[in-house]
Amino acid sequence: MPHLFLRGTVGIIVSYFEMVQNLKMDQWEQDIVHSRLKQMMETHGNVNTMAKNNNISLRRASYSLAMEYVVEAMKMRGWV
Repeated sequence: MPHLFLRGTVGIIVSYFEMVQNLKMDQWEQDIVHSRLKQMMETHGNVNTMAKNNNISLRRASYSLAMEYVVEAMKMRGWV
């Protein structure tokens, strides 16, 4: 059953990519679509891991991970 869920999710994400391409009147190569899909799936894995490790909701884990990214970017710019 989980593989069916994953396949449906991938289909939704790729449909989103198609919508973005259409709105921007752009066309992506297949390798770009695959790399962006891989990045989204890795991010989902990171959120899921954080939620399980810290016993928090996926929403809270998403916000926490996003804040980590923001802090990292601020450090790289020398703001922190």
